[in-house]
Amino acid sequence: MLAVIPSLASYFDGDRLVDSLYVPSDELAYLSTTDPVTGEGRLWRSDGRSEGTVALARFAAAAPGPFVDHHGQLFFAANDDRGEQQIWYSDGSVEGTLQVPNRGGGFAVTEFLSLNNELIVATPGISSVFQFGDGSFLIGRINQDSAHSLVQVNRRLFYVADGANDTVKSRTEQATPSPVFQPGYQISQLTVVDDRLFFWLGTMGTAGIDDLYLWVSDGTSTGTRQVAIEQPDTEYVIHGPRVATSFQRQFFYVAAYRPRDNYEVSSTMALWTSDGEGAVRIKDLAPTTRSPHTMAMKVIEDRLYLLDELGQLWESDGTSAGTRLLRPSPESSTLLVEQLTDVHGQLYFVETDEVQQTSTLLRFDHVTGNAETVWTFNTRIDNVMVATDQLLIATPSGLWQYDLRQSVSGTIWQDVDGDGNFTSNDRPMAGIVVQALDAAGLVRATGRTDITGNYILPLDLGSYTLQVIAPPDAHFVARNAQSVVSAAGQSDLFSLDSELTGLDAGLVHSPGNVVAGYVWHDHQLNGQPDRGEPVLQSVSVELIAAATGESFGQVETGADGRFEFGSVLVGMYQLVVVPPRGMSLSRQSFEPQGNAVNRLSGASYAFEVAASGAVQINAAVYLDGIIPAARYENDNTEAANRALREFLRITEIAPWQDRGYVELTNFADIPLNLRHVRFLDGIAFDFTAAATSVILPGEQLLLVEDAEEFANRHDLSRMIVAGEYLGNLRGGGESIELAAPINDTIVQFEFDGSDWFPLLDDENPERTFSLTPVNPRDSAELSHRTAWRLSLRAGGSPGYLDEAPAGWNAVVINEVIAAGSNDTVELYNRGDVTVDLSGWWLSDDQHYLRGWQIPAGTLIPAQGFAVFDQANGLRFGISSRGETLHLTAADDGGLLGYGDSVRLGCSEFLNQSHGRVTADEAWARGSDGLVSLQRLSEPTLNAPNDHAVDAPVVITEWMDQPAFGQFPFVEFENTSNRDVGVYLRFATRAYSVDRLPAHQIMLLTPATEAEFRRVYSVPVGVTFVQIDVPITELIDVWSRVEGATCSVNESLFTDDDSWWAEAVGGASWERVGPDYGWAQNPANWRLTDKLGGTPGVSPRIPGDVNGDGQFNSSDLVLLFQIGEYEDSIARNSIYSEGDWNGDGDFDTADLVLAFQLGFGPYDE
Repeated sequence: MLAVIPSLASYFDGDRLVDSLYVPSDELAYLSTTDPVTGEGRLWRSDGRSEGTVALARFAAAAPGPFVDHHGQLFFAANDDRGEQQIWYSDGSVEGTLQVPNRGGGFAVTEFLSLNNELIVATPGISSVFQFGDGSFLIGRINQDSAHSLVQVNRRLFYVADGANDTVKSRTEQATPSPVFQPGYQISQLTVVDDRLFFWLGTMGTAGIDDLYLWVSDGTSTGTRQVAIEQPDTEYVIHGPRVATSFQRQFFYVAAYRPRDNYEVSSTMALWTSDGEGAVRIKDLAPTTRSPHTMAMKVIEDRLYLLDELGQLWESDGTSAGTRLLRPSPESSTLLVEQLTDVHGQLYFVETDEVQQTSTLLRFDHVTGNAETVWTFNTRIDNVMVATDQLLIATPSGLWQYDLRQSVSGTIWQDVDGDGNFTSNDRPMAGIVVQALDAAGLVRATGRTDITGNYILPLDLGSYTLQVIAPPDAHFVARNAQSVVSAAGQSDLFSLDSELTGLDAGLVHSPGNVVAGYVWHDHQLNGQPDRGEPVLQSVSVELIAAATGESFGQVETGADGRFEFGSVLVGMYQLVVVPPRGMSLSRQSFEPQGNAVNRLSGASYAFEVAASGAVQINAAVYLDGIIPAARYENDNTEAANRALREFLRITEIAPWQDRGYVELTNFADIPLNLRHVRFLDGIAFDFTAAATSVILPGEQLLLVEDAEEFANRHDLSRMIVAGEYLGNLRGGGESIELAAPINDTIVQFEFDGSDWFPLLDDENPERTFSLTPVNPRDSAELSHRTAWRLSLRAGGSPGYLDEAPAGWNAVVINEVIAAGSNDTVELYNRGDVTVDLSGWWLSDDQHYLRGWQIPAGTLIPAQGFAVFDQANGLRFGISSRGETLHLTAADDGGLLGYGDSVRLGCSEFLNQSHGRVTADEAWARGSDGLVSLQRLSEPTLNAPNDHAVDAPVVITEWMDQPAFGQFPFVEFENTSNRDVGVYLRFATRAYSVDRLPAHQIMLLTPATEAEFRRVYSVPVGVTFVQIDVPITELIDVWSRVEGATCSVNESLFTDDDSWWAEAVGGASWERVGPDYGWAQNPANWRLTDKLGGTPGVSPRIPGDVNGDGQFNSSDLVLLFQIGEYEDSIARNSIYSEGDWNGDGDFDTADLVLAFQLGFGPYDE
């Protein structure tokens, strides 16, 4: 619908002129007008509605302009009351339209550029306007240059400084501009393509024709060079460049050329492209005898459109074959064609009769190839702009709006299951022609369905009939609520007074055994059909036998992008697709309707054709130009490296003999160029010679150890294999590094997979799991075992991301009772959802994980428990001398790559329980991936675990870097109420102590007792053990209480022991009480304040349960509140609950000990 905005109609009386139209957003437009009699200028604001169109301000002598949007405000140049040009700003309101305060004279503004927090202004000099948070302004002169062509590259200002010889200058932040290039010639048309500047350089040549050269710059003097232009046998001169733009990440432009030495030959206008290395002529457009002076160039999705003032409309995909004339020049020589605009991919332009001074708004229909008249004005059109779903058309008679919001839309679908309704079993149909007919039967709009089966037809208000054109081998389903057309494909007459949706139609194919599909242009590079992605015609598709490669014919896609093979025999087949010139196959997808074709081989994965069946297999392509062809040396390497560091990840490693592989994934939404990316450590591989050096968005790319062996085990039609690497990945502690150009590390880590996971077994086909990061996008902590998990299934998942099910690591072995008549295992679900344990396995042998299968129907609720014991079916016993236990998930397909593995020590006494202690769990996992369960104070089945019990002998203080004159030492304490035997295991030897009395201290040191006592004040009764090995070689300490069935160990130094390196220059680490906790947890240690530490003195004081360093009445109050004093429950107390003598109970003996040894008011 076309209508004039009333509030402007009253102002325009035929004598007013529209000077310019500026649309900073989809919801707002600004219009400047001039009164030719008074010269008065006026600024208008419009949202496309009459009530939203108001005059903001009047200006003396001229219309305002130019305009720029700067941080949500409109800035523009306009005259003040004295007739001097000033800089103004507006928030869109009358009261908010103000002049920027300026103490100096006027300006002569030619250009604005919004850059960072500054507004750059091109005048006879370069100035900057800075607005502060309080609304005040600062105007500063940057340079005296008279300049033009303001552009920004990577937040830097570039411009051409006018003069006898132009200069390209740049400026970073607040610095003074500096020359980038000063050639001694004139410079024109700066164009930004990615991070590069293209521009023309030259002077007026012989016979008054410009002699121009194309240059490119990366913003530095050394990176500025001439571009070599492709030359035929006769060298020619480039002149008269008209328009230029960035398209497919290259520089596209229109310019004329002629032989250099023959001025009699007419010049020819042509379309050119350059990647920065060279320039190539794509297509001749017109001889310059009819050469237009002005041209418009516009990029719409994957096409470039050119419109000249003579009316020629061209379309190009960037190739010569793909550049075609859509509309020739009209016969009339009085017509001027301009104002190329697009709305939702529809092209609009204006044709003006320069004699009659009338204009016609036209819309180009891609289906019919015709330019259709939208509206004819009895005056000329000055400007056309897009605002939301409408065109704003400025004429001397007013501001007009062409509302595009009225439309009809729907879906055309194939009734696969034959039920006449559109269900999940049915498929959308692409490329189907849909027309809207007016009441007289004339076609008013034509379109095609996209790859999702959707169409949309913009229409003026009125009544219409929908006509759907069925393919020759199809017919329509019976008319119903989901298919509104008749057997002839025509709907009832409908009235369009707003957008109308849901006018759908169903079609039925019935050709017998058929293989069919579509080929479409995958703009999103995701291998999936997305709304608006067009189908492709004339693409070659071949059907071959999957086993032999025998061809069963070759066809081309039709205008609807569809291909079909009929009367296909039952069997296994593949499709081979040859993409059009200048295009490549897109990323493969295994989702319904996705791209089935492998982009390297050109063949699809194998599919089956069954009796009386139809198979749809689709293919997707994309433009090669989306991926830059330039070498890395000529790219912005830091930008390229940054993209690789942020988005390229190692997402799977298979450390198997001869069958190993590494998987890379691109998590960016753009392709990544892997040229010069290489593996430096662990394996050796350089992508320079790879089968592909590009990885598409979301794609997985594989490197394999043995290509032949890998091909024997995997379906390569579903994978992108870049090549073979040298070396192997056995997971024995290698350092793996993936590096980008200029030796920039993308990811580096230490890999020890064979020792991290007990379930991994290269020799057992059921357990050849691969390793994948728990967080695939995160590469920061890959040197740690916790950053990895096993693949969901044996054999890994090469070629696609391994997706673990929800709650995969939620169920753990939480508590075990091994000493008694009924061995018991408790599982705990620490997740938020119920987990089905049916078919999972428990075992006490890591080489045989199928020990006992959990019965079907066993569910463990979120935050809940499941207990299994020998009395109720557990089929194996758990050794009280120490054991490993393994929980392994499984389903009908076999063992799965997740579960839990734990280690428990010996059980000293009957019914002793071992369990997880949350505070120490992260530090209780050994280098072999097993979590060590701790001795608990009492069994707590089906409930949260109780406190951990200290080992009989614990490490309580140590120092390995003494000050001058001091000695290193390790301090041990017997926390029990019995004598113990101690066994100390070092890396190279062992020491034993037959008897360490109850509650006594033992010191390990390389010094003799006498030497040590001369340096330290050590209490009487401390046991000394002199050693001749470094204390950092201590592996663990084993202690056995008199009467116990076995020894208990404690270890200190772990795989991640960097935290203890802080104790330097005589500082020592001291155990934190009152309950010591897990030795390997840094939270259970503190650095002592005293130089040299406190060897021989226990860190904890009997009776001091509140940690204030004294045994007093506050401790007694706290203890009796806990309520475990002589509670008749054997061995249920720990140190913080009153068990200070280590017998497991809080009774009178503990109080006696506290009064004897404690510090405070009771020790006097």
